[in-house]
Amino acid sequence: MASDDDAEPICPPLPCIACPPRVQQVMSRVLRAASCVEGTEVRVFGSSVNGFGDGSSDVDVVLSAGKAQLVAGLQLGKCKRKDLAAQTLRKLQRLLKQCGFHIDLLIARAKVPIIKMSLDCDGDYIECDLSVNNLLPVFNTKLLRCYADLDPRVVDVVQECKRWAKEQQVHGADRGNLSSYAFTLLVIFYMQIRGALPCLQSDGKPSWYSEGARRFNVAMVEAAPIPSPAAVSFADFVFFYSEEFQWGDCVVSVRTGRCDPPEKYPDLKIKARTGVEKEELDYFLHIEDPFDIQRNLSCVLGPGSNYSLWEALRSFKTKAARNQRRWVGRMGPRSAA
Repeated sequence: MASDDDAEPICPPLPCIACPPRVQQVMSRVLRAASCVEGTEVRVFGSSVNGFGDGSSDVDVVLSAGKAQLVAGLQLGKCKRKDLAAQTLRKLQRLLKQCGFHIDLLIARAKVPIIKMSLDCDGDYIECDLSVNNLLPVFNTKLLRCYADLDPRVVDVVQECKRWAKEQQVHGADRGNLSSYAFTLLVIFYMQIRGALPCLQSDGKPSWYSEGARRFNVAMVEAAPIPSPAAVSFADFVFFYSEEFQWGDCVVSVRTGRCDPPEKYPDLKIKARTGVEKEELDYFLHIEDPFDIQRNLSCVLGPGSNYSLWEALRSFKTKAARNQRRWVGRMGPRSAA
């Protein structure tokens, strides 16, 4: 009888996402490098295909194949499932080089092992990350792409939001701030509350993707009626998060599209990094991942980062108030207690 370590993950059919030619070039070469592995598939996730990136976005590639096929095709020998991704990537390095990739770095001991590599396609220098059987982000990417296709305004607001966040130095998980992915979810949720976007995660029949002991409902619909032709803008996004949304008392959830308290999300982890004081945690901007509903995207926030984001939003609103002479403010979470 197979142990849990050897059990194959259960995965519904991987969603197909339209890819630009530069991404197709990366996928075809990765597939060629892994041609010795029977039944392998290559998928892409992230900003290069989710509708929110541009022509210079890095390409995140995932190789999908069963353990037995990887072991046989790459001659891995005895291999535990927890070591499968790292050993697969080690074996693939030589094959990837033969297909034109430059290997920059193998990160084998990470939670999700990756190869950081690059490809020169007729002067287009493409930076890529390759992982193995890291499939949940593929479903996240499909969900974001569906929202981008429903209303192009969400892309405009997200791009303006990310530009602003970088200018204000409140962007980047590596710096203890929210990631681009988190800001994208903030904008989608804001547009759901305004009635400009629907919720695409069906309450109907679930579609389960499992990894080990965990499973995720990845069911979604690719289109739904727009609730109303509501006006949206980055300025109104700022107003929503600085005036209407209750930090710490509500959860940003594009899965539900409702402003509900954390008690409605019993699986969501409410914890912070070392050094974040309880007072700041009480006002955290909790953001639920649409499929991994235990994951709170605010977990990356370092000490003071939640306040910095709030103050950046308030500063933008105050500037708008001086220009438009119509905003009425209230005290923020630093002194709301």
